[in-house]
Amino acid sequence: MRIEFWIDYLCPITYLTHKNLIEAINELNLKGYDLFYRSFQLNEDECNQLGNNETYLDLLKQNNLTIEKFNTTTIHQVAHLAKRKDLAQQFAEEVLNDIHIKNNKKDDNQRVFEIAKNCGIDPTEIKTVIDTQCYTKQIDSNKINAKSRGIELVPHIRVNIKNNLFGYQDKESIKKFLVDILKKQPSTEYCGEYCDY
Repeated sequence: MRIEFWIDYLCPITYLTHKNLIEAINELNLKGYDLFYRSFQLNEDECNQLGNNETYLDLLKQNNLTIEKFNTTTIHQVAHLAKRKDLAQQFAEEVLNDIHIKNNKKDDNQRVFEIAKNCGIDPTEIKTVIDTQCYTKQIDSNKINAKSRGIELVPHIRVNIKNNLFGYQDKESIKKFLVDILKKQPSTEYCGEYCDY
């Protein structure tokens, strides 16, 4: 199973949906899946769209969260490095918790550096990425590709290329979505045995 998650780290609705996605995956004891993070840096208008959504505002109030715009460029840059090191999920969880639980809502290269280092990424590589901003093309491409697929805001989950969940999703909705997809997946024969993949 291929799971893609479009993310901007400043978005508290994305934080809640990501938390629910990871809990759903764990509770289902899902095996043989790949989770890919796709950058979707929100601009001012997109932040305002989220901030004007009454359902989201109620959800934020219930969870004691706020939407605050700040520059997430360095986070996205280092997230692409984390992806290359197979540490994308760990990095995403640490950054989201730092922003939305610890309330560190500011553009702070040193903070991003420390989180990445604590995830096990080589400090020299982190510094190089922060200094050179070498993943700009990939970050831009992620959002352009999203827009071409009709993805207008985060959060967004896509599974196996054609199954989409738009906007905030609670854990039970995500679990049902994943189970329904699993039921539709064909069994494949390996070594004379039928195995679900």
